[in-house]
Amino acid sequence: MFKKTLYEMKFRLIVFIVFFLVLLAGVLLIRPIVGNMMLSVDMSGEEMRQIPDFLKELVSSSMRTENQYKDDQFFLISQWFGKNFGQFSPFLALIIAFPLFARETEKKTIYLLIARRSRAEVFFGKVFSAYSVLLILLFSFSLLAPVVMMLSGYKIAFNAELTQVIVQQIVSASFFYFLFVLFSVLFSDQIKPVILGIVLIFAMPFTSMIPFIEWMNLFPYTLGHNILLGNGFDWLKSLVLMLLILVLFFFSKSLFEKKEF
Repeated sequence: MFKKTLYEMKFRLIVFIVFFLVLLAGVLLIRPIVGNMMLSVDMSGEEMRQIPDFLKELVSSSMRTENQYKDDQFFLISQWFGKNFGQFSPFLALIIAFPLFARETEKKTIYLLIARRSRAEVFFGKVFSAYSVLLILLFSFSLLAPVVMMLSGYKIAFNAELTQVIVQQIVSASFFYFLFVLFSVLFSDQIKPVILGIVLIFAMPFTSMIPFIEWMNLFPYTLGHNILLGNGFDWLKSLVLMLLILVLFFFSKSLFEKKEF
């Protein structure tokens, strides 16, 4: 089942791997450029206020002090995990999850699978095969960025902050993955789960504008804003998301076992 799942998503995986490698190269390129530009300015003086907003944003929108641009560790966390890789991790989960069952149903190949194995075996096999691929990619690019920066001569350490950001990103991506697995089970074509997933991802930031539903925006958690701001690991949201992952998994499994094909 793992080989079949990997074969079916090989093109999508290649595209995402190349895309993330390009993003990583971009992060590495802007580090010395931004550093040199910021070092030429007296950060504690009047000139600090004259720096264009786009340049301040380029360094980090979550900067706690004016001198954090000197910290390679903070740059890595804020730029790679807090922006580039972090922002696209929900899309990675969507790309991997949406065709799992919707594609099989649309192409009528689901009948071959459930004729040879029980529905529970098919569900477990496909879901955890694809989830293994997602975890491999998340871990690979989470570790590749700090390793490459270390080899490039930057002062990077695998400390508590870095570990916490990685864990939050994996928990968040896992939640999105199992949510999109549910969409794949619910729909009998591939277009609907993709559209619904994209709409959900783009709509989340707008929930922050409404006080009583702002908790629905998972991007601050995904991007580790609480850690960048010095508030530490978000245990409550992490536990809630892990509980929801279990709920989504068993609910999707129950629907798949009862669904008429």
